[in-house]
Amino acid sequence: MDVGESFPKEAIEKVSEVKEINASNIVKMGKFLGSGTFGQCYLGMYCGILVAIKEFHRTNKGEEENLRKEVKHEATVMSELGDHHGLPLLFGVDLQNHPYKIVLQFHGEKDRSLTIHKAAKQKKLTNDEWLDVVDGVGKALEHVHSKGFCITT
Repeated sequence: MDVGESFPKEAIEKVSEVKEINASNIVKMGKFLGSGTFGQCYLGMYCGILVAIKEFHRTNKGEEENLRKEVKHEATVMSELGDHHGLPLLFGVDLQNHPYKIVLQFHGEKDRSLTIHKAAKQKKLTNDEWLDVVDGVGKALEHVHSKGFCITT
């Protein structure tokens, strides 16, 4: 999910509240979960809990501080969204080591993730299950909007 450019001022001012976690507690298991513009996500463990580790790779050496700010900003937005069962829980960030990381709750079954796109393509869900998925996505979006954020693509 990409969060739009228009962020509530309070979210930007609370950057210092994002928890910096101890990198020695993060264990990357190597299973690739997905990728985006700034990096990749892998399955991992954090303090014995199955997590998704989002790694951010710098594009140019001179852009390191900008990347650090972007990672902090993304984590801040996630923190501001708070606790909602339809959104992954933020454990914290590692901004002391490269690549920078955001550690999130892993949503999946055992060590497997399933996207809505993949479920639809493989016809994995019944009509009633699809209604639950759509309802859950709607409630998560409603929560995001109630916090003052706008989802864009």
